[in-house]
Amino acid sequence: MLADNKEHVKLNDFLKMKFEDNGIYELLNGIICMSPRPSTFHQRILTRLSIEIGKYLENGTCEGVNETQMIIGEHLLVPDYFVYCDEQNMGEQQYTGTATLVIEVLSKSTAFRDLSTKLNIYKEHGIKEYWVVSQHLKTVVIYDFTKGKNDVKIDEYSQEMIATSNVFEGLKVDLHKIFKQ
Repeated sequence: MLADNKEHVKLNDFLKMKFEDNGIYELLNGIICMSPRPSTFHQRILTRLSIEIGKYLENGTCEGVNETQMIIGEHLLVPDYFVYCDEQNMGEQQYTGTATLVIEVLSKSTAFRDLSTKLNIYKEHGIKEYWVVSQHLKTVVIYDFTKGKNDVKIDEYSQEMIATSNVFEGLKVDLHKIFKQ
């Protein structure tokens, strides 16, 4: 997080800003947050998940993307991966709307943000399913928001299990393949 960011920033002002480094910048609740580039194991997990989910999506109307800006309300987020089913909301630089599925792979520098701030933003803005992947514990926690923000179903999976989506019927991911070293 940027230490000198004491005033809340509006989304329109944030979109005009230019950042010189290689970080990933987000605007969460009016606060500019920066994340360093992820580890190679983080990227390998993300690539494997993208491939598995991509196979499931390939003949449908939904599509998945990695590290793409997503505007929800006054927030600009850069999830590790998300699936959207409304092509008209995908622009050249970012997606504006409510994705169906969002995945975040936890890193030491982003875990608190992913498990608190982002979780609440996704829940409040109608994301249907949120997968939180722990590269250290080798687990996936799936938050199902389909019944609304006050009735959340939570499923936990370890690396020996098959994670199952509650939103996409038939989407199953063998976590042993995802977490292999």
